[in-house]
Amino acid sequence: MTTRAETIEVLDEPLPRPNVLVADDEDEVRGLVRQILEPRFQVWEARNGKDVLQEVQRVPMDLLILDLVMPDVEGIETLRVLRQSHPELRILAISGAFGGSLLDCARLLGAHAALKKPFSCDALLSSVSGLLE
Repeated sequence: MTTRAETIEVLDEPLPRPNVLVADDEDEVRGLVRQILEPRFQVWEARNGKDVLQEVQRVPMDLLILDLVMPDVEGIETLRVLRQSHPELRILAISGAFGGSLLDCARLLGAHAALKKPFSCDALLSSVSGLLE
């Protein structure tokens, strides 16, 4: 039988925060996204696609925010690989390049949502929350 005190202890435990990996080669972008998301999510960072592929093997991620133009392994290639190796991973593509056509390509390759840079804090939070519901 569970006592009232045991029930309260269980109810007082904080719920685990979803793991969100932010992949962008620009330190300022990663820092800003981290600052926006950290109160609600556990935020991880990657500088390029190669780092993304290593991080998703190391830590179970719930969402990847993926810049599409990065050095080493491009975002589009990273997206293609992850759709095969981690089909359950939710992906939010971000880019300011090529007038949005790269974001259309990302959607066709399996990104669940896309945001054009620069984006607002509200747009980011709305997209992330919607993808994690």
